[in-house]
Amino acid sequence: QTCALPISLGENRWKLALQLGNTIKVSEAVSLELVGDVRFQSQNDDFGPAGATMTQKPVYELQTHVRYFLTPGTFIGANVSHIFGGETRVDGVAQQDRQKLTKMLFSVGHMLRPDLQILGSVGKDASVRTGLKEESRFNLRFLKIY
Repeated sequence: QTCALPISLGENRWKLALQLGNTIKVSEAVSLELVGDVRFQSQNDDFGPAGATMTQKPVYELQTHVRYFLTPGTFIGANVSHIFGGETRVDGVAQQDRQKLTKMLFSVGHMLRPDLQILGSVGKDASVRTGLKEESRFNLRFLKIY
């Protein structure tokens, strides 16, 4: 089980993200991760050129990760996540911009050493209600564990 409590500054407001997750070992070779997030934003009293007041409702995210371990240090995996909520108001006027996004990602990861991982992922947005739809994504990550 994991619990994260990151706090960030930016956009003339505070942000707080809470995350809770659990990893379930389905078998020797398969694991399932279930993760839930909620992100809160404080009011922005200096939004845009006119210095308007902007508020935002919480943003929620649900994630599932399935990993199949080919070896103890190498896996293939699939991820589906769904983000929703977060409608903003500017000077009390609803912006009709509530988010609703479902995305998919497929990954291959390998531990090069006990403290160094390489991970490649490809994916895309399956559906988007507000914003731009990402037709394709490729990530390459090197992770150094301290």
